[in-house]
Amino acid sequence: MKIVNNSKSIRVVNHLLRVTNYSKTAIAALTLTFGITTFTACSNDGDTPEVISVKDVEGSYAGKASITVIESSTSPTPIPQIEVEATLKEDTIYFGKFPTDVLITSIVGEEKAPEIIELTGDISYKVGYKPAFNEGYTQILQTLDPKPLIFTIEIPSEEEGQPDVMEIEATISATDKGVFTYQDKTLKFKLIVESAKLNGKPCEDISMKDIVFEMNKK
Repeated sequence: MKIVNNSKSIRVVNHLLRVTNYSKTAIAALTLTFGITTFTACSNDGDTPEVISVKDVEGSYAGKASITVIESSTSPTPIPQIEVEATLKEDTIYFGKFPTDVLITSIVGEEKAPEIIELTGDISYKVGYKPAFNEGYTQILQTLDPKPLIFTIEIPSEEEGQPDVMEIEATISATDKGVFTYQDKTLKFKLIVESAKLNGKPCEDISMKDIVFEMNKK
């Protein structure tokens, strides 16, 4: 190899070296950029994190309500499950048809109950709630705030005139939080019937106690 040792040749060589180094740097940068873009694209393809919100609990539900009747202080007896539907929207659980048959029977007695229940029709009810995630973000918990359930029943009079009006008021509480589970889209919560009144007078020894709801999101 012939080495040319003059200033002009040295300047040309240095220029070529600078161009070569620049090209290497540019190629490395492009390679890195391409690698990052590809990795990001691959990561976003099927692995995008699911965005969740406490509003995910909202929607329409259908399922069962299990009602416990207290026959004595030591032997609560569950009755057959009742089909129920509910809608959750914003901060409220809405029932178009709340399960009141057992409550009415507990108040008026088994003999009068069938007639009264038929006259009652569908009773709507709503329960307020505040949602929050559990620690693992696998469930949405609802702090329930039930208000008294109040409804009236018009009973035709045997004589001409105004029908008799029966007003029932039930005090309802909720000590446990409701639970919506993401995995199976289920909603579970319990309401407790603390006491009841008939036309403003307390009903003694009301037998209806807990109502446990287990529903699936439609």
